[in-house]
Amino acid sequence: MDSHSVNIHPEWATGIVGGEVQINCEVEFGPNYEMTWDFNTVFVYIIANDVEQYPQGTSKYSLQRTGMNFTLIVKDLKLDDQGEYMCTSYKSEATAFLMVLDTPSITFNPPVPVEGDAVVVTCEAKFGGPRKDLILPHHFPNLKMISLIKMATFKETTEFKESYSISLIKFFTGSSSMNKINISCELETAAELSMKTSIVAVFNVLYSVRAIDITPIQEKYKVGDNISCVANSNPAAVYEWKNAHGATTITGKLLKISESMIGENNWECVARNEINGELFEERKQTRFVAAEIPSEPRHDGLLTVVAVESVIVPLFIIAVALCFWKKIREIRERKKNVSLCFILVSYVLSPLSDDQSYIS
Repeated sequence: MDSHSVNIHPEWATGIVGGEVQINCEVEFGPNYEMTWDFNTVFVYIIANDVEQYPQGTSKYSLQRTGMNFTLIVKDLKLDDQGEYMCTSYKSEATAFLMVLDTPSITFNPPVPVEGDAVVVTCEAKFGGPRKDLILPHHFPNLKMISLIKMATFKETTEFKESYSISLIKFFTGSSSMNKINISCELETAAELSMKTSIVAVFNVLYSVRAIDITPIQEKYKVGDNISCVANSNPAAVYEWKNAHGATTITGKLLKISESMIGENNWECVARNEINGELFEERKQTRFVAAEIPSEPRHDGLLTVVAVESVIVPLFIIAVALCFWKKIREIRERKKNVSLCFILVSYVLSPLSDDQSYIS
């Protein structure tokens, strides 16, 4: 570079409202130097022989120096911070253009549409920038509206004194199928340091109560069972159960089977919601028989008895057999000529003792 020459980067800078942006100026000095930053021809920073000055006396700007690089930092960006930032050293100068983007907004008209309404959704974004004739076509911000829903689109751009407004307008017919689907607006610039800001909204279309579902569907229920009633609606429905005879009304989605309902039943679920002061209602009936919970036999004790008997009985038989065998051996040793059959019969028919007459 020549003496006191300057080089600025980026030549097109982009920032977002509330953020900050940095513009770098590289300067080649002689023995004594002075360099200034000005914004739209107004001095915002002066440094001469390492002495810094802030002519505006605010903390809006700060300077970072690394060797011959002087970086101007513009803080807390607003739309009116857009424009030309010039770095000057004696008779050499270089200019950067700053564009400031604001976060887009999404509006619905009507604000909360009802199913069947003709709805207009508008995505609007503002940005600050130099005169339109100074903005290169590929630096001009692009606004996009993104959604899974196909809608007819109209675009318009309005230029103010120091800012612009871009609007995308789409038209659609409100439908319950749109609910919970996202729609986003993105404002993006393809300048040297590109920047993007966006916002996301969710479709919310009101519709009347419909499609009541009663679960579970059974012919018989036991005391303590629950029957549930659910309907499709936006806003959410309120529910009540009515006995066919009109004698009983239960508020809420759940109908709990009680002892007072034992026998045949005919109940009706009523679901209601309100839209713009108009009340909508759907009904559905269910018939069933309610029964007591049968008393269940206690099997545990029986199983225990069976288990004990299955062990004790064989042991008892074995014990009796051993006693018989021991007694028979004693008798046969004392009277060897007595037959085994006679001993068994005598032992069963009458109590035996060692001194009974028929074997003594």
